[in-house]
Amino acid sequence: MKNNTPAEGVFYFHNFNLKSYVMKELIDRLMSQGLTEQQALKAIEVVKDFAKEKFPVFSGAIEKMFDKYKPKDEEDFLE
Repeated sequence: MKNNTPAEGVFYFHNFNLKSYVMKELIDRLMSQGLTEQQALKAIEVVKDFAKEKFPVFSGAIEKMFDKYKPKDEEDFLE
């Protein structure tokens, strides 16, 4: 019989969209510091652009990382 209790430090993601959760968590943290949702999204974009500027050799990886976790456009019927 399988034990469904996760070990300490182990995370199970059943039917769970980790990408959206990670970005939402970051946005929520920024909003808890007094930013609006729009300001939080802009702050994330500024950090991404700053990192790409300071570490150009990693700009492709940085872009992919942020794109991976950005919220999907709910009206985009192709995805």
